[in-house]
This record gives sequence, C-alpha cells and structure tokens, in this order.
Amino acid sequence: MFTAIDVRDSLLNFENSLLGFIQEISSCNDINVPASNFFSDEVNKDASKLGSINRAIKAYSDIWYLDDEDGRTTRTYQGIISGGDSLIDAARLLNTHKTEFQEAVKGYTKGMSLNDIKDVKSYLSSSLHGRKRLVRLNLQRLNLNSCYRKVPYLIEPVNKITYSLLTRGKSIKKLKVSEVREMLKALGGTPPYPERIDIQLNILAQFSDHMEMARIQENSPIIKANISLIERDLDGKLKYLSKKPPLPIVLHSDVLPAYRFYTDSHSNKDDDGFRKIRDDKKLEDEPTIKSLRVHRYLS
Repeated sequence: MFTAIDVRDSLLNFENSLLGFIQEISSCNDINVPASNFFSDEVNKDASKLGSINRAIKAYSDIWYLDDEDGRTTRTYQGIISGGDSLIDAARLLNTHKTEFQEAVKGYTKGMSLNDIKDVKSYLSSSLHGRKRLVRLNLQRLNLNSCYRKVPYLIEPVNKITYSLLTRGKSIKKLKVSEVREMLKALGGTPPYPERIDIQLNILAQFSDHMEMARIQENSPIIKANISLIERDLDGKLKYLSKKPPLPIVLHSDVLPAYRFYTDSHSNKDDDGFRKIRDDKKLEDEPTIKSLRVHRYLS
C-alpha cells in the first residue's frame, strides 16, 4: 500500500538521480545529440560538444507539459552518448528510480477519479526542488509519461547506429457532447474553471447532449534505432538490435560508433484523408473544442 509520502519520496529520489546522471553527461567521453524541433533556442545552433551536452540535458529533463498539451504528449530525441562505468551506473540508477516512482504513483492513485489524480500531480509538482524557478518558466504540470521513460543504454560494443522514422497516422474517436463536457470539466479541475474551459463549456451548451462529435488524435511518429553490434553470432554474421528509444542512447565506449540520424521532415501525404468517416460524413477543419481537439461533423 503506497501513501502520498511514498510517492513524494520516490519522486525526490528520481529527481536526485536525474541530477546525478546529468552531471555524468557533462563529463562523457563523446556525444552527438542533433538539433531538435522541440527547442528553438540558441543551443540548437551550437554544433560543438557543449551544444550536444546541453541538448542532451534538455532531452532527459523534458518531464513537463508545455502550454495546453494533453496526457498523450511526449517528445522523442535522437542522440548517442559514450562514457565509462560511472555513466552507465548513473543511467541504471536513474532507471531504477523511474520504475520505483511509477510503481508508487500507480499504486497510490489506483481507483482514484481523474480530478483526484490531477490533485496528486499538482502535489508532486510542488514537491520538486526549484519550484519557484519552474513556475517562472511556466513549467507547472509534471508529465508522468515522460518521467517514466527509461534511459536506453548498451553495454555491448556497437558497430553502427542508424535512426529511421516509423509513421502511424491519426485516429478518430466518436464522442457525444455530454462526454466531451465531462472531459473538459476533468481537464479544468475543481470549479471555478479557468476561463478557457468556461468558454468551451459555453460553446457545448449550444448543442444537444446526444449530438455526435469526433476527437482527432495524432499517433506520433516513432523514432527507430537499428543497431549493429561488433560481436558476431556463431555463424560469423553481425548481430543486430532494433529499438525505439525515446531518449538519446548511452553507450559503454570511449568513442562514438558510426551513426546516421533521421533528418527528413515528416509530412502527411494525405492530410485530409483522416477526416473522412464516410463519403457523406466529414469533419469541420477547425476543432470546436480546441483543448481536446474535438471537431463537429459537417451538416
């Protein structure tokens, strides 16, 4: 049985091990973390080792929602970092504390309502060190899914790493107005609701509770890493691994192996196709309820 104190303590352990891991990154043997579309600051323009270190630190520390992102939102980062035993040990410890934090949160919130779980997240965010600085940066909502993501690491000597992109399209879920209203209220927390939630609730009040709407959700593309190892199998052939790392890969090595990052921008060739339910039933281009990406059907 987990308590709120257990959850808070496991979060602080996670935070401390994250800081320790970041310190190890700063003294790694070699590193290349490419510029990312998720950050537009000067760090992205710095091609030096220090630039890559700063981008890696941002990637591993990316555990906060930005603006009105929903619970499905996480960001994926390419990159390779080489280091010795201390870096690998720090990655292992961080992953252990991530697992313990996840188990504590899930054990404590089991059976809770959405509003109660939201209160737990607010409590966790306020428990972190540097809270005032985070509020100034508008980083006030902890993204649990991002917290749970493990640091990918490899002990085996690596010959080459090639990144590619797997695309998964978009999905549509039909919802009644009454269901959308409850989702909005859960998003808004305890009344009185934020102004943006009230405005959207007023929009819904114009429609019948049984009117059908549709929520569009993008299935984020997945970065895949194809890894060839130096070690060969019994037949003398190279061994290969295929992983879907959400964060830069840590290697137990003095130098980086050969590598190629995915660089082509992903574009949807059939941008309007996902809006078609049937030939006679389409959705409006702009969402009626923006916070949930819910559209109305065209008459």
